[in-house]
Amino acid sequence: LFYSSKKGKNKHDGLDLTKVLLLNSESTTDLFCNNEYVTNIKTTNNKMVVHSNGGKLTVKQKGTVPGYKKKVWFSDKAIANIISLKNAGDQFWITYESNDRSFIVHREEIGLPNMEFIMHKSGLHYFDPSTSENNRIFVETVARNMEGFSERDIKGAKKARALYENLIYPGVAGFKWLIRTQNIKNNDVSLKDVDNAQEIFGRDINDLKAKTTRSKPLPVTGCRIKVPREFLRLHKDVFLTMDIFFVNKIPFFITLSRKIDFTTVNTINNRKAETIFKAFKCIYGHYRRRAFKITTVHADGEFAALQDAIEGLPNGPDVNLAAANEHVPEIERRIRVSKERIRAVRHSLPFERIPQLLLIYVVTSAVTLMTCFPMKGGISKQVSPRTIMTGEILDAKRDLSLKIGTYCQAHEEPGPLNGMKARTRAAIAMGRSENQQGGMRFMTLR
Repeated sequence: LFYSSKKGKNKHDGLDLTKVLLLNSESTTDLFCNNEYVTNIKTTNNKMVVHSNGGKLTVKQKGTVPGYKKKVWFSDKAIANIISLKNAGDQFWITYESNDRSFIVHREEIGLPNMEFIMHKSGLHYFDPSTSENNRIFVETVARNMEGFSERDIKGAKKARALYENLIYPGVAGFKWLIRTQNIKNNDVSLKDVDNAQEIFGRDINDLKAKTTRSKPLPVTGCRIKVPREFLRLHKDVFLTMDIFFVNKIPFFITLSRKIDFTTVNTINNRKAETIFKAFKCIYGHYRRRAFKITTVHADGEFAALQDAIEGLPNGPDVNLAAANEHVPEIERRIRVSKERIRAVRHSLPFERIPQLLLIYVVTSAVTLMTCFPMKGGISKQVSPRTIMTGEILDAKRDLSLKIGTYCQAHEEPGPLNGMKARTRAAIAMGRSENQQGGMRFMTLR
């Protein structure tokens, strides 16, 4: 793989080895042959001799792959760009997906897309930069943020960020003061460059990891809106419909109450009767705590195994099962609308594939926010079903500050506090936490 004295050996079963990167678990060094991927190529005082089945190759040059900390050997006589699994693992977290037979180089910690080394039919694991959204291998891209800025603005912003790092990460206000008062000689960075750097690159991640402190959580007030008396007097008895639907083969248990129009959704591990009954009991108890009584449950015939268990609950409701090959129209419509919302969220995410955990929270968040709107034919045009059943109203600052799927640096409090561990961790926002003080849930791939 490293070297061949024969011409035309840079192609392997249709794979152009000069244009892809190979991840090699048996190599302890990095060797590149494509000068488009390597910068600052210089002759070194030492040399590396490569022995392979193609002969012997002496390499005397080294270069830099932008974003890759270790210098790599370079020779245009080599036939492939090879990255050592050991060296890449020293800089990045790497996992192996046995189902897809691919290595994932995780780069969320530095705000970059992951690199997936997929297995070729020949058995080689390769990454093709030309098919990646980040086709410069390890180089950070903020192309979207750079739109609208001139080349001069971008160049100035990069200078400002470099100066900021050389000053050992001062506060932005102090950094601006230093420039405004001309306390640096021979400085060509302007205040506009600093503002542009903030707009393009955002707050420096290293600065976040070093300075983030624990913020005081919102107090739990225990203050919830009570159910209006007229609602209880006129609609105390609840007619509930329920069903099971699937999103990417993940089962969800969904319920909908008539008139109140309150929708709940729970992920379930399987479709066993005891699993579904456990989810139903949670919902049944929630209605009782809000002084509503479920008197009738309407469902498909697949819930026949639950009929005795549901009717056996204290003051248990009657279970009305639909005839064979028939469905409950209200819940079917609600599933259709829910899937439309879920699909819209999924296509708004910048990821080609997402883990099940994130998908579950996409589903629950989409359905939860649906209940924040009064429904046509519902019992109130001013009070949402969610407020009726939980006593809560939406808070833009608490509940809607982050879009699901947003890349964040989430605060993490290491121990001991006087150590040098980072105070934040790269994470993906997964929607609002359902406790009373609000806040967001985050997922870290680590």
